[in-house]
Amino acid sequence: MKPQDFCYEKALSLLASAEHTRKGLSRKLTARGFGEEEVSGALRRLAEEKLLDDRRYAELWIGFRQRRKQEGARLLLEGLVKKGVDRRTAGEAVRSASSAPEYQEALARACERILKDGPMRKEEIVSRLLRKGFTLSEIRNHLEKFGQEYG
Repeated sequence: MKPQDFCYEKALSLLASAEHTRKGLSRKLTARGFGEEEVSGALRRLAEEKLLDDRRYAELWIGFRQRRKQEGARLLLEGLVKKGVDRRTAGEAVRSASSAPEYQEALARACERILKDGPMRKEEIVSRLLRKGFTLSEIRNHLEKFGQEYG
């Protein structure tokens, strides 16, 4: 088997266990001793076969983070960029996700979690939601719509 084929097979194996970003998969293959040419060829082939897609990774990662961490757009964007998704692709995925009903559900769950700590002033709720990455306008809209439930 040629080195480029071996690199491709290893990349397929890594993708079979979990979705990866292009940058993350490149790092893993390079760390395993594959050369730049072998890695770029494997990544190009995987992208052509639609097996490697940073946008798909971003959408899946956002869904996971919204279910588990209830994070707002700012933290989602920062997290994707840290994971190796380019800022434009990450921004598009976050904008798309923030207009979906799941985003509002994540904000509502974040409020519920905060309120489990006991009664608190509205300013404290806002402050904690801002730290979770939600914007002030998102928080205000949510509290205006559902404020009677929070205090």
